[in-house]
Amino acid sequence: MYLISIIAVLGLVAFTCMTGGINIVALLDLPTLILLLFITVPMLVSAGLLKDFNRAFRFVIGKKKADSLKELRRSIEALSLAIKTIQCSGVLISSIEVIVMLRHADRLEMIGPMVCVSILAVVYGIGLSLLLFPIRTQLQLQVIEYLSEEE
Repeated sequence: MYLISIIAVLGLVAFTCMTGGINIVALLDLPTLILLLFITVPMLVSAGLLKDFNRAFRFVIGKKKADSLKELRRSIEALSLAIKTIQCSGVLISSIEVIVMLRHADRLEMIGPMVCVSILAVVYGIGLSLLLFPIRTQLQLQVIEYLSEEE
């Protein structure tokens, strides 16, 4: 089922690119993706939730069964932190890139590409969050099932 959400997000990107006449390669900005990861991973480590973040994927995609309710709740918390961090990081990176762009506003040929890159940071944050939402929801459903089995 998770594959459906990935296909939906990728299909939306492809459709938007085709109708807007945009080359998909124009949407790739590796430094921005790396910055998002360099902010998100240390946040998960500092919160002590990196292992729980990894475990969330095994519970949903790998179909590994949770041993306790605590594991499920920690995985949900790790995903929630990752989603919030990714979104905030996207806005932060975008804001910094806008400041850099404004400092170089005298070079008009650079404004278009710099605006595009600054917007990509927010797009990446939202896109990655969209991919993590179904995993978090599946974990929340597993908590409900876990609680109903205990009754």
